Amino acid sequence: MKQIKKLKIIVVLAASLLLLLALFAVVNAQGHTADQLENAGWACINAGPHNWVHCFPPAARGNPATIQVKVFDDEGNNDYLGAEILIHQDVYHGQPCMTDGGGPYEPVPETPYLACHHFATD
Repeated sequence: MKQIKKLKIIVVLAASLLLLLALFAVVNAQGHTADQLENAGWACINAGPHNWVHCFPPAARGNPATIQVKVFDDEGNNDYLGAEILIHQDVYHGQPCMTDGGGPYEPVPETPYLACHHFATD
């Protein structure tokens, strides 16, 4: 009898956890904004020829080998454009940027990084 009670409790807890995860996924699917990321400790700056807002995660401090940057359009309603992958020049070996026309990664001025945009940049 005690084992059945324990099993019921485990099933209820597991179902509750799944429900919470599903709810979180639905809320998270709505996306985030640059302001929300900045409030969560990300560093967001306007950069580039298009005046896009680039948000860098806290882990980007200290020159890591790669950085995934989230990019937002700073004109209009601050739409999320997509991710930009930065790779440190020391670990870049000419691999193509398959999502930005298939060419090489582009140098990021005044940094030791090269960039590949995972969204349309034209």
